[in-house]
Amino acid sequence: ELYQKAEVDDLLDKGMLRAMDMSRDIEDGFKDFLKDPDKLGLNLGEPVYFFMQPPPKGDDNPIYGLTIPLQSRDTFVSSLIKLGRDLDAPDDFMEFTDDMKDSGFSQPEESLVFAINDDVLLVVWQDIGWNDSPEIDMMDIAKDLLKGEGGLADVNADFLAHQQDSFRFDVGGWVNLIPILEMAEDEGAPVGDLDILNNNFAISGGWKFEAGEIAAKLSMTYDEELLEDWGGGGVASELLDAVPDDSMMATSQSMNMDVLKKWIKSPHRKG
Repeated sequence: ELYQKAEVDDLLDKGMLRAMDMSRDIEDGFKDFLKDPDKLGLNLGEPVYFFMQPPPKGDDNPIYGLTIPLQSRDTFVSSLIKLGRDLDAPDDFMEFTDDMKDSGFSQPEESLVFAINDDVLLVVWQDIGWNDSPEIDMMDIAKDLLKGEGGLADVNADFLAHQQDSFRFDVGGWVNLIPILEMAEDEGAPVGDLDILNNNFAISGGWKFEAGEIAAKLSMTYDEELLEDWGGGGVASELLDAVPDDSMMATSQSMNMDVLKKWIKSPHRKG
């Protein structure tokens, strides 16, 4: 939906690719793909996901990944091969297309793997030094991920709720802060007592784009036993009436101070 809202055809017709100093052949190839990604077998009507996993045991580098949904694996591979031939692509690219056709996996570097099945194109990598080698086998990581046996939405109710949010994000994000705080603690940062979080601390949100409006939503979730419902009863109408009619900015707050006082005085706060 966001891809359609971007009106890519209009941007291309205004010479966006030409401004990037591409040759005419390459420009036309990219233009055909961007105007109609279905021809490449991609399904951009479904979400594209970027994710980051904590460093594996014995490693200091997180794993990054990208999943792009497909309409047709065969169409994607054959379109890549045709694109490479039409553009007289270098041997490295043609070797990549052959790997994707023959095995569904390509590893141009030790720290980078492309993989494909009938549903998605998967890219996984580690951000390591140019002369370093990963501590783990990235091909094994890609094969495990491509099996699709379970996933974050199956084990984390908070992430599932974010995906099903009625806000209907065009662009959304979810971050589990627990492993990030643990990584910071390993580096010596003063993060405090993480046990009080009960392994539940995340931030999620997103944006949606409409005519004349960009709307955003941000949520922070935590263990409900850590802090009870501290919302107030809303802002009274008489206070709204008191806001001057020529105000440039207005903010308000409504909090249950009894709950906040209880939390401030709690033992874990003193620690």
